[in-house]
Amino acid sequence: MNIISATLGALRTALVNAPSTDERYLADARDVGDLERRMRELDDRHRLDAAGNLYPLWIYPAGSGR
Repeated sequence: MNIISATLGALRTALVNAPSTDERYLADARDVGDLERRMRELDDRHRLDAAGNLYPLWIYPAGSGR
């Protein structure tokens, strides 16, 4: 195994196993109440992001070639 493939393998493993920003945000909670508030905040944010991403599909008819 050469040094380049070993380095790429190590980077790939590190990136796959790295915690997401949401997980780090939740891990920084001070107590259970703070954790629950952060979980609700993330749920609301993801729900709004999902609704925002669907909006263009509501205004353009299928096959319009936007």
